[in-house]
Amino acid sequence: MAELLGAVSAGVGIVAFALQVGGRVEKLRALKDFTPAEVGAQLGELSDRLELFHSHLVALGQLDGHPDVQPAIQQAFKRYGAVEDLLETLQRRYVPGADGGRGNHRLRMKLALSRQQVEERIRKVGDSINGMSHDLQL
Repeated sequence: MAELLGAVSAGVGIVAFALQVGGRVEKLRALKDFTPAEVGAQLGELSDRLELFHSHLVALGQLDGHPDVQPAIQQAFKRYGAVEDLLETLQRRYVPGADGGRGNHRLRMKLALSRQQVEERIRKVGDSINGMSHDLQL
C-alpha cells in the first residue's frame, strides 16, 4: 500500500486509486464465501459502499491532476488504508491457503479475531469509507 500512496502523492492520482479500489471491491465480495454468515452480510454491505465510492472516483477521473482535486484524493487515499488493513487481516484469518499453506483452516478460525472484533473493524472501515466519500465532496 505504501507504494500506492507514493504514486498518488506523485500525481498518478484518481485513475490509479480507482483501479485499486475496484480490485478491493471484488476481493471483499469473494471473501464473503469464507466468513461466518453475519460477517459475510456486513462485508456485502461494505463492498457495496466501496463500489459506490469507486464509481465516484471513476466519475472524477476527468479531473485527474487538477490542483484543487488532488488534496482531496490524497486525503481519501490515506483513509483507504483501513480498507486495505481489514481485507488483509480477514484474508489471513479466514481464507484457506492465504497463510501460505501453514496450519489448517479450523485452527486458524480458532485463533482468528472474535466475531465481535471483526464486526467492530468492519464498522470502522465503513466509517473510513464515509470519510473518503466526504473527502471527495468538492
